[in-house]
Amino acid sequence: LNAAEMQRAIPAVLHLLDDLRNADISASTGFGPIEMDGNAVFERWPVYLADITSNREDDRMFGWPEKLANSSLGIDRFNRIVDRMNELSVFAPQERYLIHSDLLHFNLLMENDMVSGLIDWGCAKYGDFLYDLAWFTFWAPWHENMQGIDWRGLAKEHYASTGLDVPHFNQRLKACELHLGLDSVIYCAHTNRWEQAEKVLRQMEE
Repeated sequence: LNAAEMQRAIPAVLHLLDDLRNADISASTGFGPIEMDGNAVFERWPVYLADITSNREDDRMFGWPEKLANSSLGIDRFNRIVDRMNELSVFAPQERYLIHSDLLHFNLLMENDMVSGLIDWGCAKYGDFLYDLAWFTFWAPWHENMQGIDWRGLAKEHYASTGLDVPHFNQRLKACELHLGLDSVIYCAHTNRWEQAEKVLRQMEE
């Protein structure tokens, strides 16, 4: 979408986030990535967020802590951000919601300013519904046609207009943003994209 189309798409995107939040997931259990059986393995959302530091041998990014620690960036900044994310994660809700978790990678289809499809659920999760909003609030500066869109403010206005109370909105959203950023740094370390890793670290620190 160009900048004008992106502006016109905002209401549809916000309503899509409502639909995801209202999806019936009562037949499933757990938090975090959805497994093949339709359930997730983590008992709480903060536990899943904290698991960002894992380095299991069967993980696609195995070995990233050593690569990051041995890089010019080091790992101390990363660890400080993890600590901050964990502090904020205590504000997470106990309720579970459906999260697509990959809305910006050509998976959200639009036609006539309306959502026509949502594809590729390979990254789907159960957890805090603000995680999908965080994709827009955190990554908007990286997308030229989204610059200038205040997704955070627009979402708060939308929730207020629909009568939805979102306790600890700022803390929860920031925890989700930091998790997205940390995950990006891990990917950058795995693929040796150190300039991008520095940019993401700086954005999280700011």
